[in-house]
Amino acid sequence: MESITTSMEAISALQLLMEYQAFAEGRCERYFDVETAAKDGDGKSQHLLSDLYRNGYCVPQDNARALKWARKAANGGYAPAYFDVGVFLVQGIGTDKQPAAAIRWLEKATATRIEAYHYLARIYWDGEGVIQSYQKAHEYALRGAQLGDPLAQALTALLEAQDGFEFTNYVDSYKWALIAKSSGQPNIVEALSGIIAGLEEGLTQPQITLAQTEASEWEPLKIEPAASTDPKVVDLPILDPDTTLSLSREQANTRLAELGLERDRYVFFKAVEEDNVGVIALYVQAGASPDTVSPTLFVTPLLYAALNGSEGVARYLVSAGADINRSVNYGNDTPVLLALSYGHRHLAEYLIAKGAKLDHPGIMYNAVEFNDPALLAILKSKGVPIDQEYVGTPLNNAVSSVDDKGDRHCHEKSAAFLIANGARLEIRDEWGASLLQKAITTINPVGCVKLLLQNGASQTAPHGQEPLFISVVSGSTELVRLLLEHGADPNLQLELNAGDVPMILVGDAKSTAMNGGSLLQLAVVEQHAAIARLLVQYGADKDMEDNLDRTPLSIAESNGDSLMIAVLKGEM
Repeated sequence: MESITTSMEAISALQLLMEYQAFAEGRCERYFDVETAAKDGDGKSQHLLSDLYRNGYCVPQDNARALKWARKAANGGYAPAYFDVGVFLVQGIGTDKQPAAAIRWLEKATATRIEAYHYLARIYWDGEGVIQSYQKAHEYALRGAQLGDPLAQALTALLEAQDGFEFTNYVDSYKWALIAKSSGQPNIVEALSGIIAGLEEGLTQPQITLAQTEASEWEPLKIEPAASTDPKVVDLPILDPDTTLSLSREQANTRLAELGLERDRYVFFKAVEEDNVGVIALYVQAGASPDTVSPTLFVTPLLYAALNGSEGVARYLVSAGADINRSVNYGNDTPVLLALSYGHRHLAEYLIAKGAKLDHPGIMYNAVEFNDPALLAILKSKGVPIDQEYVGTPLNNAVSSVDDKGDRHCHEKSAAFLIANGARLEIRDEWGASLLQKAITTINPVGCVKLLLQNGASQTAPHGQEPLFISVVSGSTELVRLLLEHGADPNLQLELNAGDVPMILVGDAKSTAMNGGSLLQLAVVEQHAAIARLLVQYGADKDMEDNLDRTPLSIAESNGDSLMIAVLKGEM
């Protein structure tokens, strides 16, 4: 039976590979089947859809949606997606960098992807999102090296060549460097050349021979499923904080024992997550530091409270002397930044009132998502810059921010406040998209598009990405009206390569976009009568021919579209 199961898994994997290859080659016939299955909760389809968005196969390239679908697959228990989510979070693909959050997924991924060990090692090597630990970095790197990952082998070689650590071992470092080099990967060979030369100078000939022999005889370990690291379930009691605060340290420890609560940081941070002020107060009365750092989450209690919106616990911790500006991760995330980032406005305002520093570049950037000028005015009055770069400017985020579902939103009130206070309009993101282009793709675009146009935003964009073209494709009459009112060219002609045509355009519409068709012709083909009427009113040429000698009117006549014919002849 095991051999049958293995064969079925191999066949399934082959089918998935063939399907993916078809999408990569632009054969998109099965896309909607995949999308439907993904929306119905099929993990394999969700993971495949994530890959399509990541690479721009059959859909516009969109990292935020790639992360959204990978998360859905991973949260549903589809193991191949664990690694992808971890890498997205580590590298900041489709989101801000979140190395600490990635650890959970990368740990789960080690059961099937040995490369996960290298990423885990790098997190602790760099101190990204966690307290830097070369010991932990070495543990993860060595495990990946033993299982056969060349990058983990190279990192192990580098770590073991460092002076002054328990794991320092020049012979083993040389061995791992030779094994990694044997992979033939150019980046690894180049990176290790200096280390290998240095070790060969410092080692004796017997040591070199020993390492070379061990390297030639080395074989990777077989991967074993990682043991569960889920902590035990603890039901926390509800305690009266005022009564707890009257206890001495000895009495508090006695009370913990009576309740069966161990002096355990897991329990302590679980109480933070549940906003259980009484239990937190009992631990602090028993001697726990309000600034202790979780050994698994790598945050302080106040940081964790800010992340979870545990306002009661946060207020207590501040009163107990917790450092309101403490940061322990690579991104220097402070409690007030996390409160703003995760939508906990009241907690953020409390921390601001208590004197939290506001010098992190992400403060204004995240605050715009509350869409409240009053909050932005408070921050501005305290010296927070209007236009400071974070992963974009605050106005960039106000015009188009991505929610947990992958949908893009315009925060018009925030955008208006920022523009009124001097925010730059002519900025582009890392892919070259303007604010106007980004606003058009949100689920509530009209307000921000109107605001940007009224303040002089340019409609200039690469061919095939013009705001008016995108608006005609989407069928938005209101957007088309706004853009035409502010000078968009109604006679734009389209000559796109097949790969640049929006996937929604098929058949005659795709042909129009590839063969010199006008926007009016596209509106006719797509049967957007109201848009066609607007284009005609603003001067679109109904007799403009495409490269196939077709005009908007000739297409309407050949289709027998009496409504469109009347629109084009000015009879409606």
